[in-house]
Amino acid sequence: MSRPLILLSAALLSAAPAAQAAPKAAKKTPAAAAGRQNAEETVRLPPVFREAETDKTGFPQTGRAIWRLHADANGKIVRREQKTDRAVAKQAAAIGDLPQEFPPRERCEQRQNQSGASETVCRNVPFTVVQEVYFVMPKNLAIDKTQFAGVVQTVPPRPVYPPLSMENGEEGTSVVRAAVAPDGRAYGAHTEKSSGHRLLDRFAVKGMDAARFQPARYRGKPVWQAVSSKIEFKLD
Repeated sequence: MSRPLILLSAALLSAAPAAQAAPKAAKKTPAAAAGRQNAEETVRLPPVFREAETDKTGFPQTGRAIWRLHADANGKIVRREQKTDRAVAKQAAAIGDLPQEFPPRERCEQRQNQSGASETVCRNVPFTVVQEVYFVMPKNLAIDKTQFAGVVQTVPPRPVYPPLSMENGEEGTSVVRAAVAPDGRAYGAHTEKSSGHRLLDRFAVKGMDAARFQPARYRGKPVWQAVSSKIEFKLD
């Protein structure tokens, strides 16, 4: 039987830890299932990465802006929420108007009709759209090593080899991009280059949750920096 290997190569550091077994799913209760059915759906748009602008002193104004757009069952935005780091408030405001509506989303479920037969019933449901924008260290400033020190990975990503992918003999390398914050965590992880298998890509992105870094610094102060990590899934 083939032994699964997950090889990791992140910005400024390489590591190859053993693959971890997937944790057992929590036991579902009727109340929890009902809560999930009634919960508002969340749609996450691909994160946007932009090079940060500088202030009058030439210091990069890095940070994150998050919009939560609440849509009704017809897809029309009825409420907006925004959470923006103070340093990037002006940059976020310059992005412009966000969409006023999105295509409606359906939720389908099996029900019994009056004759006792099972049928599929679909209806439009309210949902929330989340858009994240990251303003990261500009490349033209990052080349000045007298003022800039890039991120250093201290804990590698810990992706799990998907059991279904192992059964199907799927292998490949996913390149995951993320923004490392001053707290040393990776945010906005997404597939930059696909392995060719959607499930492997999804587990590679999820594995970035465990990664930790020493944050990048410019003039001695922590800044957000974009990094890319290669995660290789291989059956030995």
